[in-house]
Amino acid sequence: MRIRSIAAVAGAVLLALHAAQAGDAEVAAIFGLAGTWQVDCGQPAAADNPQYTYWTDAKGTVHARLNMRVPAMDGTTTLSALTLVAGGRLRMVWTNDKSGAVATLTFAMTGGKLRSLESVGTRGEVYVHDGKLANGTPTQWFARCVIE
Repeated sequence: MRIRSIAAVAGAVLLALHAAQAGDAEVAAIFGLAGTWQVDCGQPAAADNPQYTYWTDAKGTVHARLNMRVPAMDGTTTLSALTLVAGGRLRMVWTNDKSGAVATLTFAMTGGKLRSLESVGTRGEVYVHDGKLANGTPTQWFARCVIE
């Protein structure tokens, strides 16, 4: 049992060291970010059921597309400075391709579901803290959808 624990810790350390030296595309792959994520994959994308699709282009740049069927909100974002942090979390910088707005986000993945834990704008605006929106509402958990 003790050998398994030591092996697990050693594996986690090696993974963290590898991720620390990896580029954004590789960190996204290690975290398992690619694909389409939605609160309820059985329902169409909507304002109360947002759909995010994450992918890496041929140059290795990571992107996200938001689909809520609300033209003012829908669009793409470029992700950069992806870093795995303690607790199996992913920290990254989001740059909105339309508005140029920039924020630093931290995601958690638990049981195959994805959730935003932190989101802070470049001027210190806190959008999400400790998994809660500014109004105190918990952020939603997103499941990976199988798109056929």
